Amino acid sequence: MHSLRQEKGLRTTIFESRHRAAAFSLAELIVAMGILLLMLALAGQVMSLTVRATGQANAVVEVNQELRIFEQTIREDMKHVHAGESLILIEGNPINAYWSASRKAADDNADPGDGFPERDEKPRADVLMVFTSRRAVNYVQYDYTGAPPTAEKNVYSGVQQVVYGHANLADLDSTGAVVPGYPEFPADPDTVFSTPAEDWHLARRIVHLLNLPTLPPKATPAWVDALGGSVEESLGGPPILQGETDVITRFDYERWVVEPYKTDPIGQYPYFWPEIFKDTDFPPHARSVLDETPPPRFANRLGQFFIPHCASFKVEWAIDRKSPYVGGLLDDEKEIFWVDPGIEPGPEAPFKQPLGDLYFLATDPSNPDSVQQNKLSKLLTENRGDGGQYNLLDRFGGPPDEFNPIWHDHGFTNGTRPNLQVFTATRLNANNVEDIFPVALRITIELMDKNKRLERPTRHVMIVPVGG
Repeated sequence: MHSLRQEKGLRTTIFESRHRAAAFSLAELIVAMGILLLMLALAGQVMSLTVRATGQANAVVEVNQELRIFEQTIREDMKHVHAGESLILIEGNPINAYWSASRKAADDNADPGDGFPERDEKPRADVLMVFTSRRAVNYVQYDYTGAPPTAEKNVYSGVQQVVYGHANLADLDSTGAVVPGYPEFPADPDTVFSTPAEDWHLARRIVHLLNLPTLPPKATPAWVDALGGSVEESLGGPPILQGETDVITRFDYERWVVEPYKTDPIGQYPYFWPEIFKDTDFPPHARSVLDETPPPRFANRLGQFFIPHCASFKVEWAIDRKSPYVGGLLDDEKEIFWVDPGIEPGPEAPFKQPLGDLYFLATDPSNPDSVQQNKLSKLLTENRGDGGQYNLLDRFGGPPDEFNPIWHDHGFTNGTRPNLQVFTATRLNANNVEDIFPVALRITIELMDKNKRLERPTRHVMIVPVGG
């Protein structure tokens, strides 16, 4: 019996000893919890980095997809732009704005030009307008014969006006009217624009041009009444800019776009505006007015392609080496010079810089005898081409008192910065074709993803042939 009690006591002692050995002290618990929290923090950081990396990867895919669609679209538009038949307008606009909202918030002197950590130049809000023979179907309006809604048909057209450029963003009220007070892109490159570039939206506006000899045989649709007025007011008027319609009837393309040079007396003006540029109050290349979240009844006003969060859109052009204006001056196939209409005035050449690199290369004092410089000087200053009625400096540069008023005295371009360059369908020469019509465009676009997961815009440069 005694031995049994001893044995039981021994087992109890052993159990208690084991139980005491399995317990944790307070210090051990604190250390263990600290290690656990550290591991959780590390795991959280890893998870955060993984989510961020995945988001950025998805953003890159999203941006690349947007760029691919944009490039395919603009290439197809320019494929159907031909010298002698079309018109090209390029307006270069460097904008004094912050690249990002975070940079604007961090700035302490309200000067966007005081250093751009993201980019070393101002964002661009250029405008590109062309008349293209690309066949297309309208989006906003339907059958112009007045058919009932159940029998509506799309309107197909063989000539369109296409305008690429950042849209002025505004709100629409319940009636579809634009609420006044929205910020517009400034014409002056020194004026500070309040909206950061990452919040700009690039639009592509199409206007279908129909040459109907008479009004539609049935009840006239509201969009015909809304346009009214002259052809200039139609292309640059509020109904078009606000997306109320994307169709114009009775547009005489040959008379208003192609024929002005043919009908002008020889020698009166060597270069001048086509008929559509006669009205200065309604520039045909004006910016679209878009509402990002329009009322449901007016959602179709966004019947135009646009890329959100396009921080910059820059357009440059190159002259054709085979042009009569070049006249064999550029023999090397690699010799091509890009003209930037958005170069800002500077102290050395305040009114000639819109010709961009051409001017600076041609007037480089460090290499006055170079073959390249001699070629560029001839391109700029000689009256070349079939007819020899002007040179590039005369047409696109020169001090204000030498501006041809036909090209520069307009309300929608800055007289001290001739950043508007127009290439018409025809010119008074033997071939009756504009002999400096661009052979290609160089488009530089900076794009953010819609959720702003990227730290800076993605830059993409594309060379787009004109006429295929």
